[in-house]
Amino acid sequence: MTWMAKNPTNDELAERLGLSGWRWGGHEARGGRPAVEISYLWQVRAAPAFDHGWVLAGACGGDAGRIPAPPGRLRVVLAREAEAVTAEVAGDAVAEAIRRVCLLPPPPAMVYADGISYGVEVDTYRVSGQVHFSNPVDPSLVALERAALALAASWPQVASGRSSAARGQKTPQVRPA
Repeated sequence: MTWMAKNPTNDELAERLGLSGWRWGGHEARGGRPAVEISYLWQVRAAPAFDHGWVLAGACGGDAGRIPAPPGRLRVVLAREAEAVTAEVAGDAVAEAIRRVCLLPPPPAMVYADGISYGVEVDTYRVSGQVHFSNPVDPSLVALERAALALAASWPQVASGRSSAARGQKTPQVRPA
């Protein structure tokens, strides 16, 4: 589905997630969806050196008026080039990996270059911020990279144009939103 520029803004991502803006807290009903209370939002932007980048963004929340919103209802959008797919996902491995990121890792013993840069953004009741990294070697950053890649691979038509099942990989359970 074509709907945005190659590098979507936070407002475009929020719209695709059914939210009135890229922020935690209450959101009025939109497009036939009930009002919701968002506990947290995250996004991972990947910029490979020799391929098109992609954005994976998630919003976790529940019924409006419940603060904090109960965990478990996660809507995610994956955007690559001018395509985007939105779905509800069970569990949130990306958020768990973000929570474990070491913000000041020790210097690596060796230099490793995979040619991919990442930008991670979070917005919660208590913390908001951005972190950028490239060529992850620290275990917490490698875990974040793997969690984002695994979730992105659950949308094979957007992530790579090939079915992950055809490559023998297990595809996470994703329900179209």
